[in-house]
Amino acid sequence: ALAYVVFRRSSRHAVPIVELSLFRVRSFAAAMTSTGLLWAGYGAVLASSSLFLTGSWRYSILRAGLALAPGPAALAVVAAISGGLVIRFGATRMATVGCALFTFGALWQSAFIDGAADYASAFLPAQLLIGIGVGLTLPTLVAIALAEVPPTRFSTGAAVFSTFRAIGSALGVAAWVATLGTEPITAGQSFNTGWNLIAAFAALATVACALTSVAPVPTKPAAFDTRTPQLQRG
Repeated sequence: ALAYVVFRRSSRHAVPIVELSLFRVRSFAAAMTSTGLLWAGYGAVLASSSLFLTGSWRYSILRAGLALAPGPAALAVVAAISGGLVIRFGATRMATVGCALFTFGALWQSAFIDGAADYASAFLPAQLLIGIGVGLTLPTLVAIALAEVPPTRFSTGAAVFSTFRAIGSALGVAAWVATLGTEPITAGQSFNTGWNLIAAFAALATVACALTSVAPVPTKPAAFDTRTPQLQRG
């Protein structure tokens, strides 16, 4: 209901909170879709992984935090070097590869993680795959989203991007919690449905990332002044 009110208000107000005209730019719309799906999956990963370690494998809070650290660390390192990869291979290609790695990491969780504690060969590879995948995708989606948005709309576009991240994460965690049902969190198999859901989010994000290359670069979109640098397409 709140989303509908915001949409209606933004479509009619002279100075809207969300400029819906931005979504006429196909690269921006595809990037926002990918961002929402990516963060639906990643938010659920963070929630499920910490709960799994403390509930099913009986890790202490401190040990669970240390066990989770390699994933975000890989994300930070890969995000820092992703700019050079985007220049070399193209933004669309790198974002798609990143989401595909995320999907594979989520499927790895579902296939190999169970009640038997096996951190090195089961949990850690999944965390690294997911971290690397999100590290490749997140900064690249920012570039894709703003590539065809004129400088006068950069702040609005960045704000919409952050909003989609937050909404996606909240909805993803809520959807993941719903998959637990009445199963006890001490049972490792009770997490499999949720991990498959995370993989589905990541797979859909992969498709959305691939579609960012479909739209041709417009010459004179009606809504904007297009005298902006163009991002290399993959």
